[in-house]
Amino acid sequence: MLTDTVPPTRALSPRRKVAYAWVACVLMFGALEFACRLIEPVDSRFYRLQPKLPGVLRIVTLGGSTVFGTPVRELGIMAQLDATLRHALDRDFEVINLGTPAAGSTFVLGQLELAIADGDPDLLVVLTAHNEFLDRTAEATPVRSWLLERLALLRGLESVTRSKPAPRSDAEILPDRLEPYDRASPWFSRVRDRYRENLDRIAAIARAADIPLVLCTAPRNLVDWAPSREEGIAKRGDSEVSTRIESHLEAGRHEQARRALDGLGEGDDATRAFFEGRIFAATGDAIAAKRALERASDADPFPWRTLREFNTAIRDRAGPGVRVVDVAKTLEDASPDGLVGWDLIYDNCHPTPHGAAIAARSIASTILELLGENPNRLDAPDAALTRYRADLGERWNELETEGWFRTGVYVMKVPFFAYARARHCFRAALERNPKCWAAWANLGTMAILEGAKDEGVSCLSRATEIKGAPLTLEDTFDVPYLRVAARRADIDLARL
Repeated sequence: MLTDTVPPTRALSPRRKVAYAWVACVLMFGALEFACRLIEPVDSRFYRLQPKLPGVLRIVTLGGSTVFGTPVRELGIMAQLDATLRHALDRDFEVINLGTPAAGSTFVLGQLELAIADGDPDLLVVLTAHNEFLDRTAEATPVRSWLLERLALLRGLESVTRSKPAPRSDAEILPDRLEPYDRASPWFSRVRDRYRENLDRIAAIARAADIPLVLCTAPRNLVDWAPSREEGIAKRGDSEVSTRIESHLEAGRHEQARRALDGLGEGDDATRAFFEGRIFAATGDAIAAKRALERASDADPFPWRTLREFNTAIRDRAGPGVRVVDVAKTLEDASPDGLVGWDLIYDNCHPTPHGAAIAARSIASTILELLGENPNRLDAPDAALTRYRADLGERWNELETEGWFRTGVYVMKVPFFAYARARHCFRAALERNPKCWAAWANLGTMAILEGAKDEGVSCLSRATEIKGAPLTLEDTFDVPYLRVAARRADIDLARL
């Protein structure tokens, strides 16, 4: 008698189970990656260039906020470079500004590689040196960096992770103490070494692609930008000792200023060197002043200006295929006694329109030489700036107002707390536009933080009147310390 039989089920071996699991994971990951690439928003700082039009000379500029044009892009170096070249070149060209605020040389290197691969540039201009200790994108391991550059899924996961809001505290959010950079740490040395390596790679990539590279030194404010201090800045604005020294210098009391240096705390070498330099400058010893001021800048607890050694490294990279434009030296040559200050630099490193015009001409001169053109056809910086201002017409006043205002916001915040400079900037903005309510509001918050409540309330009331509506905590983008000032002075913003 025949009976139905069921063939025995063959059990999968452990090895096959692992293999199938891997295949399933790969397929799932591939499907997710494909989906991410379809829907991924443009959230990377990298910018992809459009194809170049036939016959157009493409100049690509790369760097951090100084290249971008902070505080106002239209008044920055590269905007003025474009305008300067338009009056000197009889051919079609474009200046594509890929400057990215807070970007260091590692980011610039990646953006440069992408620009060469996608954008077919004819000439590259690179100015990067200010953000090496600020931009932490280079802290990733090489493997992690490689994966993040290539996998949309990982970028998406990292974006979600970073976008989680930090827990709010009821305590005042106004830090007046940050941990200074430890110059003796292995990390600090790694950053310095990596910067030089990145310069070499930038130069090598440009040479390999046979694209002329213009490498620029980075400007910095020496004589008017004090190093950041650790203690008490947020609550007292400029320190009492610093204020006393400044007062002596303004009155020509140089010996009293020297004696006041003894009031600085132990270990405050950067501030001491800064005021020594100011005293040397006031007494006419420009060489000693520059030496002391450079030492102060290099010893700043927060080195968000270029170090002297970084500009030296840039100068050392001049060679075949690489032209160095010494922007820092050009601004020094345009400054009294070679000491760069407020006239050419808004804050610690971002040029004023005047400083940008000088820098733009020096870069334009080198570009014309590389193109076989006569650089003598360029206007002097002052004439070029006058023409540029006329071209902008009524927009000039609006842009200049914005420049002063944004600088004031920048310098009043951590880690600078440069209240004296911030006040000057906000008042300069108000001179150009008395109805800039946010400038009044910032003057009010600073007054409150320094203990002048009545003055602060008066400024906040004026801001409310001009705005035509009560100030709210949503205004903290333009008025960073509004929340803290209102809490400290027990002010009901809705009733101002």
